[in-house]
Order: sequence, then structure tokens, then C-alpha cells
Amino acid sequence: MKNLLTLLLLPAAALAADKLTVPVDSTPPAKMTAGVGVDFSRGDYGFASDTDFLSVPLNLSWERGAWSWNAAIPYVTLRGPATVVGGGGTPRASSASTSGLGDVLLGATDRFRTGADLLNVAFTGRVKLPTADDSRGLGTGRADGYGQFDFYETVGDYTPFASIGYRALGRSAAYPLKSGAYLGLGSHLRLAAGTVLTFGYDWGQRILDGGPSTSDATITLTTGLDAPWQFVVYGLKGFTDASPNFGGGLSLARRF
Repeated sequence: MKNLLTLLLLPAAALAADKLTVPVDSTPPAKMTAGVGVDFSRGDYGFASDTDFLSVPLNLSWERGAWSWNAAIPYVTLRGPATVVGGGGTPRASSASTSGLGDVLLGATDRFRTGADLLNVAFTGRVKLPTADDSRGLGTGRADGYGQFDFYETVGDYTPFASIGYRALGRSAAYPLKSGAYLGLGSHLRLAAGTVLTFGYDWGQRILDGGPSTSDATITLTTGLDAPWQFVVYGLKGFTDASPNFGGGLSLARRF
């Protein structure tokens, strides 16, 4: 549901880590992470009745050095008149409850500028594969692409961050979606070793002609950033008809 949530943990992990001096020629061992999550949102998206969206994703990632690769494979349940896509909602043929495989999301991140006392920069590219059944409104039946830069710097227990990206949404007669830019701002606060509280705000250009832009805020608690097990819980509040009225979720992951 929340496309940026995993990306926001990138500077959070930097905040949780100790500032160690690492030899230039050393390469950290590869890390693999596997986890499951639950995401729920409810919004009217400008319709007379609400749409409920529930996603239970399998999350997989592999990290080595400055690079990381991840995949999210969700099972989704949808009830209401809207198809939830691109952070917003667009009409679907039926408002009946339906469930099935959702769209698979693949991504890769390059943290090409990192350091304890400088502005860190990372780039992430993602693609949404059209694996969901578009005839039932579980997806649009089209692939989407995303490119995003993240900027963050740790100052004491705080890590302010900013993100800017562009989403290229697949179009069809049933889903005449508009591509556009999106932005994110916020800060991480280290509460204890491996525990971070995150406040974030996201804005995105409209995905439908004549529709509003997406606009929502999140608060996230992450624990276990420096431990084998990691737990994340978050809540979301939307401010326009293009965003959910509210949402939330949690995930549990194991690092190997």
C-alpha cells in the first residue's frame, strides 16, 4: 500500500548504525531479509461509498555493499467501487469483495554517496509487474515504473530526509492514468539503539485528469534495525480524495 515505506527505512538504518571507521577496501558481507506484512487502507476516493484495500505481502531483499534489491509479492483483498493504484483510486466495474494475487513490485537501490558527516544520496528504480487480475479491479493490467532520489543526513539523533521521484503509470481505456512526479519529506528520530520513530509527508501529482493530487502523512515505529529480527508498524492519514482516508500496517522480517 505504501510504496515509500521500505525506502524510508534506508536512512533510518543509517541513523541506527554506530559511526564506525571502515577500511576503504573492506566489503560488508551480503545480507538477505525475508518477511511478511499486513497493510490496510480505507478511502472514498471521491465516490459515495468507501473502498477497503487489504494487502498481505511477502517481502524479500538482498543487500551487498552500496546495492540492495527487493521484491514484494502481495495477496490482496479489495471491497468497494475503486481500484487502488498509484497512491490513489480510480473506478472499477464492481464494488463487490474480491481477492487474489496483487501486482508484484521489484526494485533496486544504489546508495552511491554515503558517510556519517555528509549529505547521503541514494537512487532507487522500481517496476510494478501487472500480475493482478485487472478484470476484477485488483490491478490495472499495465506495468508501472518509478525512479526516485533520496537525500538524508544524520545530525545527532535526527535524520531529516527528502525524496523526489517520477512514476510512469501504464495507461489503458479502462484506466487512463497520468504519469507524474512525487515528493516526500520527513525525519527519523532515534529513540534507542535500533529503534527509530519516523514522521513523513508525501505528495504526488494527480493520476486522473481533473482529479486532486495525492497528499498524506505517516508515522512509523521501527525496531530491531541492528538485530536479526525487525518489526515495523505505521499509521497513515490522507488529506485529499486521491489518498486513503486512513490506513496502517505492520511487518515482521528476519535478516540472515
